[in-house]
Amino acid sequence: TGVSGPNDEIVDIVVRWPSSAHDSRIFENSSIRVAFSEKRIPGHLLGDSRYPNGFIFTLQFHVQQVSENNYNNSLKITRSGVERTIGR
Repeated sequence: TGVSGPNDEIVDIVVRWPSSAHDSRIFENSSIRVAFSEKRIPGHLLGDSRYPNGFIFTLQFHVQQVSENNYNNSLKITRSGVERTIGR
């Protein structure tokens, strides 16, 4: 599991868990989660539905308002940069 920054840099990566470990479990036990929760790192975390809602911004399901659709589109665009960074 990894975290990339706004300039396509890798901010944190965790490789000590077996591949069968769930991403949310890895995140819950990571130093990057602690750093964000203690506000030592500015910004926001974006993730997919594998992560718990509340701490990480995730897609909204059952969208009913334009604002929710705009939020989802913005999240998808931003996360595409993360996917490219991880892919490289």
